[in-house]
Formats: sequence, C-alpha cells, structure tokens
Amino acid sequence: MNSQVLVVNYRNEDRITIFNFLDKEYEKSISFEFCDNFNESEVILSELEYEFIILYLTKESLQQSLIFLENIQHSKTPTLIISNSKDFAYNFFKYNVVDYLITPTKSEEINTIIKHHINLEKKEKTNSIFNTSIRNKFQNFITINSTKKIELVKLEDIVCLEADGRYTIVHLENNTKRIASKNIGEFQVILNPDFFCRIHHKYILNLNKLININKADGLVCEMINGKIIPVSKRKFENLNSILNLGKTSIA
Repeated sequence: MNSQVLVVNYRNEDRITIFNFLDKEYEKSISFEFCDNFNESEVILSELEYEFIILYLTKESLQQSLIFLENIQHSKTPTLIISNSKDFAYNFFKYNVVDYLITPTKSEEINTIIKHHINLEKKEKTNSIFNTSIRNKFQNFITINSTKKIELVKLEDIVCLEADGRYTIVHLENNTKRIASKNIGEFQVILNPDFFCRIHHKYILNLNKLININKADGLVCEMINGKIIPVSKRKFENLNSILNLGKTSIA
C-alpha cells in the first residue's frame, strides 16, 4: 500500500521540486495529493489518512495556514513547512511541524525529510496496530461504537464502507447502514485486503458483494444491493491487483 503525502498551498514549480530527486526506491511507493485550497485539504484529510503533509507558507497565507493546522491538530500528522521567510517559524512551534525550510530548497533535502518521517510513522503504526490487525483479520465482525452501545456487525453483511468526514458509513446488504465514529482509514487497516478493497478515497468495498464492473463512463462497481461505487484513477491499481483486470483502464 502506498504512503500518502498531502501537499498544500503549492505552486506548479513546487511539484517539480518535490518529484525531481525522489529516488526509484520511493517513487512508486509514495502517492502525492496536491491541493491549493485549504478548505478542500481539510476535507481530503478527514477522508483519508496521510503519513505526511507539506505546507507551503507565504506571508499572505500565514493566517490560513495556522487555522488549517489548528483544525487538523487531532490527526498529529507530521508536517513540513516550506516558506520564503524565517520570520513566521515561531508561530508553528505548538504544532506537529517536523521541519521548517526556507526557499529556495533542494529537492534532495525535502525528500530526505519525507522518507525519514514516513518510515518512522510506519514503524509506530506497525507497533501500535499489529495485534489488533492480526486479530481482526481472522474475526468475522467489526465493532461500531456509539454513545449507548457497541454493535457487532458481521463482515459478511457489509457491502461497502463510505467516508463521511471523521466518521464512516457502513452500508449493509439489507440496505440499512450504521455510522461508525472512526475514519475510513482506521477500517482499512483492520479489514482483510483480500476481500475489502479501497477503490476510491471515499469507498472500501466488499469484493464478495461485487456484481459487475461497468466501463461505460469510466469504471464503476455495481454492488449486490444496487449501490454504484466509482473507481478512482489513483485507486484503480488496488482493484486491478486483486481481480487481475489486465489492461483495463479508466477513461
């Protein structure tokens, strides 16, 4: 599974800087999401877990940047600030900022920081979820917490999971649904990837409930309960690797 890096408030030349010296070991294992809109970035972060954030900072975007970091502080995602001035650095001490670089920056320096912190993040996640991950992959249910109860939902009843900000909507075969107070990334970690596939930043589907794949307008999955789920270009390889769809591509 690729590591996810979110780049916020970038310019076109910044994309080139980041990709320039990303060595072959990492160029296929890191997926970058570029977003120049702070509001959209927050939505993306609420729907998918990112291992690292790169935030480009200017004098004009200082206030927006501070609000952005304040709003996402719960995620504790390591963040690299790249700025054209050192004068703003003191504003970011209380956030999870791992480094503050002054432009012009070297591509090698940026990528060294990215790789270092992604590797650390992976080790921490592995240590913290190992027992839970192994246990849940061999169980036949997930737990959904609410204020009044903990509900056990059988995996065989799940058609798909849909991201809804910091929550997840679990769609069941009988056309009912449950609201879980976990984001979809947490479910992706514990669900068996042989049967549950992330095909879109908003959706994980149960392959046992997949009826067909429609190629008329891009790729969409038709589920056993009639629900239609889009396949994103970025997530197509996940589906292709499991179902061996060959050279099928998204228009």
